[in-house]
Amino acid sequence: MIKVKTSYSRLDKKTFCFDTTLTVANANTTTRQLVDKRELRSLRFITATADAKRCDQYAKFLNDTVEMRVRRAFATTFTKVQILTSKEAN
Repeated sequence: MIKVKTSYSRLDKKTFCFDTTLTVANANTTTRQLVDKRELRSLRFITATADAKRCDQYAKFLNDTVEMRVRRAFATTFTKVQILTSKEAN
């Protein structure tokens, strides 16, 4: 079971803090990313005009990206294990 949750908070007038919590098999890991307000505005895939909506879009992007990368890593690992076990069986 893989769960990803990103929350954000405002540190000061110019900086947002994004905390991404990854849960895999009841083990949690949290990463923190500081993002400047101007950096959020410059990202092309963020179309919102208000800061709160920009943060929501960026948090959703982080969720999707982390989940996709973790799932891809697991799939790659399982494929490698299957290849190795099939070689050993032959």
